[in-house]
Order: sequence, then structure tokens, then C-alpha cells
Amino acid sequence: MASVLDFEDIKFICDGNRVHPSAIPDVRARYAHEEVNEPLSLWLPKQRETSPHWFQPEPKAEGEEDEDVAVFTNADAQAAFAREHGTSALTAKLAERGLKVGQVVKAIKKEPSADATKPSTNPWHPSWKNGDAAARQAEQLRIIRQSTKLATSLAKAAGVTISGQPLRGR
Repeated sequence: MASVLDFEDIKFICDGNRVHPSAIPDVRARYAHEEVNEPLSLWLPKQRETSPHWFQPEPKAEGEEDEDVAVFTNADAQAAFAREHGTSALTAKLAERGLKVGQVVKAIKKEPSADATKPSTNPWHPSWKNGDAAARQAEQLRIIRQSTKLATSLAKAAGVTISGQPLRGR
């Protein structure tokens, strides 16, 4: 049965069963060596018990949270987890995401850093909190008198010059 399948067929079936691309040659070799009398598509899912390292972890459902997420983003949390659960449990936990002990990933922020609905306090920014043009100009002049360096940096952050012209190259 194994001789009928070419590499592309095996790769397609392996992709459908979430097999790591690096494990596909192993799948092909074992399937040919064991001379199985059932199709690869039926044989392969049964191998999850004997060869779990071939398979990628199942993706988590939307909204499903990992209670030990700090283990993936913080080395100190890994040490605490290892003290509490043991090194082998830590190794297994990190293997879920393809990490090794000591490796961390950058934490993903759930909320945007700046609230888009919140008006800006920068009078050079288009979404300044007071939409009145006279109040905007008065605030800009107050900041310019206070510190031209601060005024320049605020205007630059808003993408304009102190006079309100767009910056070059933007």
C-alpha cells in the first residue's frame, strides 16, 4: 500500500493531520517499513499515541486562556513553575509551544497600547481633545513659550512641524 503513494500525497495527508514538516520523512519510512494494509490517512492518526513528537500541538480555541502563560514569557516564572511542578513538567509545558527551558517569547498585549477613541493631549495632533482652532493655537503658543524643544518633539510626534506643515518624507 505504501508504494502507491508518492511524496506529495504523503505530504498532503501529513499536513491534514498536523504533522511537523520535519517528521514527514519519518512517517514515510515507518509506513513503508511496517507494510501496513490500511491507507495512510487511517494509519497516521493512530500513531499520535506512539509517536506524539511527529504532531504539532492542537491550536487553542478562541478565548481559551492558559493559566500559566507567564511560563512562556518570563524565565523567573519558569523557575517557579519548575520548583512547584518539577523540571519534567516544565519541559513538557514549554514543548507545547516549541520552547526549551530558559527560552521565552515576547508577551502579546491583549489591548492596544493607546486607546484610539481617547482624544490626544498633543495640540499638534489631529485628534486633539479640544477641537476649537483658537484653543488649539493658544495651547500651541503656550507650549512654544514654555519650551521650544518640547514643542518641536510634540509636533514631530504628530507628524508635523511646529507651524503645522507635514514633515518631509512622510
